[in-house]
Amino acid sequence: KQNKTKQNKTKQNKTKQNKTKQNKTKQNKTKQNKTKQNKTKQNKTKQNKMVVVPISDAERQLITTLRGKNEKFDDFSDERLVKFLRARDLDVDKAAEMLSAHLVWLHEVKPATITVDDIKNVMVNGSWRYLGKSKNGSPVVLVNAGEWKPENYTREDNLRYLAFWVTKIYQLVDDQLTQLVLIFDQTDGTIAQTTYITHSFDLVDVGQNQFPETLERAFFINGGLIFESAWKLISPLLNDKTAGKIKFISGDEVTPALLEVLDENLLPKIYGGKAELVPRPNLPGVPNC
Repeated sequence: KQNKTKQNKTKQNKTKQNKTKQNKTKQNKTKQNKTKQNKTKQNKTKQNKMVVVPISDAERQLITTLRGKNEKFDDFSDERLVKFLRARDLDVDKAAEMLSAHLVWLHEVKPATITVDDIKNVMVNGSWRYLGKSKNGSPVVLVNAGEWKPENYTREDNLRYLAFWVTKIYQLVDDQLTQLVLIFDQTDGTIAQTTYITHSFDLVDVGQNQFPETLERAFFINGGLIFESAWKLISPLLNDKTAGKIKFISGDEVTPALLEVLDENLLPKIYGGKAELVPRPNLPGVPNC
């Protein structure tokens, strides 16, 4: 009897020890899982921080040098000037040449004076709408090819439309170094639209030469054969820096790619989000179509 009692006690002790080990193992796994989850949250938080690269001390010195090239450059803020410098890899002479051409463009287009009435026809037949701000605070603009009717307005009207949009977008951000996200939905694009390829050339010029370093990311959705033919003409105009910010997505890639930058409560349902599609242009102070 004494031996059996000892054996039973030994078994009980072993059982307790095993349970203790199991509990410790579970606790360790729980801690590890929580640590992983925290790291994941931290990484997401880092990714969602505002994509703004502050002006460095070296860049401020170059800005001072750049201002000395032309007294008219004093009309620009440091934030505007540094974008031209960065677009030309901090080469002051090249940035000055780029800015001089931009001054001519400003004189001809006068973007600051463009009103809604000046581009009313394009507003009705255009395809741009403001969705809101991304997870990191960047403005997000959706361009739907299915709504685009370029045959109803001129190239000059289109240029004013683009200039108006960029000007309005920068009124929505606190930091002029903030960049924007563009989503181009090519799902319902038509062959007829490819005959207005010069409108796309103007978009490239405005984005790269007149308002450089403005693009954070661009998504092209469902670019089929029609789009591919147009892209062959557009892509050679893009510099390597701009081309590297473009991503082509289709099918099951669309929703996860867009949710990386836009909250599901702002992403339209047609792209896998929870939001209704907002009217165009959805810009503060501008009547919707």
